[in-house]
Amino acid sequence: MLSPLTLALALLAAPGPVADTAPLGAVVTHASLRRVEPGLARRLDALLGPRHWVNRHSPCGAEPGIDRTYWTEVGMMLWARDSAPLAGVRTRPGGPALTWLPLMHQGGNLVTDGERVFTTERLLRDNAVPPMDPDLTLRGFEPRDADAVLERFAAALEGSVDAVVVLPELPGDETGHVNMFVMALEGGTLLVPETTPEAIAHAASGNERRLPIQASAMLHIVSTRLGRAGRRVERLPMLGAQLWAPKAGRRLEPVYVTPSNGLLLNVDGQRHALLPKVRLTRQPRALRALAARCEAVWLAAFKRRGCAAELVDVSRLAVRHGLMRCVTAPLPESSAPPPPKP
Repeated sequence: MLSPLTLALALLAAPGPVADTAPLGAVVTHASLRRVEPGLARRLDALLGPRHWVNRHSPCGAEPGIDRTYWTEVGMMLWARDSAPLAGVRTRPGGPALTWLPLMHQGGNLVTDGERVFTTERLLRDNAVPPMDPDLTLRGFEPRDADAVLERFAAALEGSVDAVVVLPELPGDETGHVNMFVMALEGGTLLVPETTPEAIAHAASGNERRLPIQASAMLHIVSTRLGRAGRRVERLPMLGAQLWAPKAGRRLEPVYVTPSNGLLLNVDGQRHALLPKVRLTRQPRALRALAARCEAVWLAAFKRRGCAAELVDVSRLAVRHGLMRCVTAPLPESSAPPPPKP
């Protein structure tokens, strides 16, 4: 069986799915986003208009009981409890064709540059054990080893297993999503953030000091491997993980605020970059100043790439569901007619 740490980073022999930077068809979000992070929902409304589709079933697979994963023909995914919630998506003019993928997978754990697909070891781990929800077992889900998972995953993309790059997870990140540390940019470039020595120096002690050190080493390894595989890698600074409590009295959890988990949206030829910002009002002044400098570097980097770049406050989202790509399903444009209802 293939080891997830030794899976190929070789060049593709066949075309992969449509790149994350492709012209946008729509962005699907869950209805609860308007309650959890209304500022982001309003910004998507204003920017996308009718191309912001709101679904009552999670597009990121985060809800217990989600029992089907649907791939669009262009390589993105939607989740639903059954076919009914997808009817509105499928019947829109130019809507993407959908097929069923019987794997446990979350939308935030997929990045593609048009040639390769990047995911993390969470994909293999989630599918190696029986699901917590017995309904999934009744519907035919079964545990698979790494080889079987990757074969099924690649088949959904109509590509080879060599197209799938499995990376380690960001230390301490509870989402386990690849988009916490990889973003596909134009021209075959990948963004991999870095935890700088200055960020490590601002960490307090204990886990707040340990996690940035581990993250710095892991991100350096990832960027080096991707570079050796022929990809151009751009590094942007970020803070180390902050230990926050989602609610009063709850245990502290690591929270990363990373530029790779922003949203790149190619809307009618204009590229937009929505980048995450969190409120650090209770943090030391020096840490707030470092965060502001990181954000300024992010904005400048995306503006140099021709993007209309802006910061969007996702403070509430950061301690609950990850960041922007964890709760959105961007769908590229598709000329394929929607399939008939099952």
